[in-house]
Parts: sequence; structure tokens; C-alpha cells
Amino acid sequence: MVSRLDLAQMGLRKCSLNVFFILIKLVWIEIINNSFYNNPLNYATKLQIMLALISSIFYISNSIKQDLKMKNDKQKIEEIKNQLIGLTSDFCLKHVNKEYAELCEKLIQKMSRKRVVPYLSGRIEIWASAIIHAIGSINFLFDKNTNPYVSVEFIREYFGVPK
Repeated sequence: MVSRLDLAQMGLRKCSLNVFFILIKLVWIEIINNSFYNNPLNYATKLQIMLALISSIFYISNSIKQDLKMKNDKQKIEEIKNQLIGLTSDFCLKHVNKEYAELCEKLIQKMSRKRVVPYLSGRIEIWASAIIHAIGSINFLFDKNTNPYVSVEFIREYFGVPK
């Protein structure tokens, strides 16, 4: 029997839906014309073709659903990414400097390309403060002897993040 993997390898997934439905109509016409039942030698083969077509309908419909879900996820990632960049850039340009804003944006861009985007869960304000905190701790932002200096409490209060 033809499996879903065989159908995918034959390129049926890449086949347009119009061509696929034409194939289904041809098999249906063959059933109506009784040639499907009149030829007993090919009955098993034709039954396999019919089952393969039916199972591939489910396969194609599921792949279309997954493609639509991925498209929606990409839109959601893009929206949240832009919000994060806006929050971190506003803070950095007001209280730190332009270089920190660029570093935060670069980190957000890299996080957006991961297979599982971490900032899709949780509050966006927490992620913005965490990104600034991560970049700041690497670059001694919290050291009073360096310039620029911002305290951890100030970042927390600015974004309204609890202790």
C-alpha cells in the first residue's frame, strides 16, 4: 500500500490543489463508469490508489494548516520583536546611549531567529528589562565607577517589573 511518506517523496505535497482535485475527479468518474468494479484484476490496485488519494487529502490539508499556523506565528514573532525593540531602544536612548540600544536590538534579532523564540511567553516588559540587564551586566552598566551607569532597581522600576 502507498504510504504518506511515498506520496511526499513523489512530490504530491508540492502538487497544486487544483491538479490534485482533478486526479480525484478522474478516479471518481472511473467509479461512476463502473470500470472500477468491472476489472477484478486491477481492483486491489485501484483501491490502493483511491485510499492513497484519500489519505493524501488529509496530509495536504494538515500541511496547509501547519503552514498557516507558521505564518501566524511569524507575524506574532514580528509584532513582539518590534515591541521589544521599541521598549529597549526608548530606555537606552533616554538613560544609557545609542550603542546599548543597538546591542539590545542585535540580541532581540538573534533571539527571533531561534527555533523556539523565548519571548513568546511571559510579559514583554520583563523581557525588555531582562535584555537590558543581560547586556548591561556584560558591559559593566551597573558599576558606579563607569559611564554610563544605571542601577538594576532603576531598570526594574522603569519597566514595572516586580523584585
